[in-house]
Amino acid sequence: MNINPGFTIITATDKNRGIGFQGKLPWKNKTDMKYFKNITNQRFDENKFNAIIMGRKTFESLDYKPLPNRLNICITSYNIDTAYSLFIGNSFYPLKTNKSMDFSFSSSSLNKDVYNHILFFNSLNDSLEFLYHSSIIENIFVIGGSILYHEAINHKDCKELLINEIDIETDCDVFFPEINNENFVMTFSNYIGEGVKNKRYIKRMARSLTI
Repeated sequence: MNINPGFTIITATDKNRGIGFQGKLPWKNKTDMKYFKNITNQRFDENKFNAIIMGRKTFESLDYKPLPNRLNICITSYNIDTAYSLFIGNSFYPLKTNKSMDFSFSSSSLNKDVYNHILFFNSLNDSLEFLYHSSIIENIFVIGGSILYHEAINHKDCKELLINEIDIETDCDVFFPEINNENFVMTFSNYIGEGVKNKRYIKRMARSLTI
C-alpha cells in the first residue's frame, strides 16, 4: 500500500510577497539559492530522489533546462506530445508511464539520466498521483510560479511551507498568496544570512482543506 507523503511548497519572496517580475526572479541572493539547492536535494535514502513540480512559466524562466539530480515535473495546458516538441525539441519520453499513467514507476523502469530531464503533466493532481505511486520518490516540492502556488497552498496534501523572505522591496508583478493562519502555523523564523529570513509553516492537522 502506498503512503501519501504530501508535498512542500518552497519559495523566496521580497518583503511584500513579491516573487517575480516579467518572468524573472528580481534579485540574486546566494544564501537563498544555496538553501533552495540544499533543501530540494536533501534526502535520507540515497537510492531515492526528490521531485520538483513547477508551472510552465517557471520552466521557461530556467531557459527550459531541468534542474539536475531531481525529478523535474512541469504542469502545462499543452498536449503532452506538443509540450515535449515545443520545450524539449523532440518527442523523447524519459518514462513511458508518464504518457500511459499506468503508475509502474519503479527503479527497474528508469536510470539516473531521467533526473536530468522533465516530465509534463496537465494538472497538479495528475502529477501527484503519479509520484505517490512511486517507490523511489522521497520528497516532493512545489517550486512555483504564482498560479501553481495559489492552487498548491489550498490543496489538501500541502503539508509545509518553506519561505525565504528577502529583506528588500522590489518591483514585482507576481506574488505569493497570503498565508491563512487558520490553516498553517509558523514553527520557525530566523535569519540564515545575507538578509534572508527563513520561515517554516506546517499544516494545522485539525483542519482539512479541499481542492
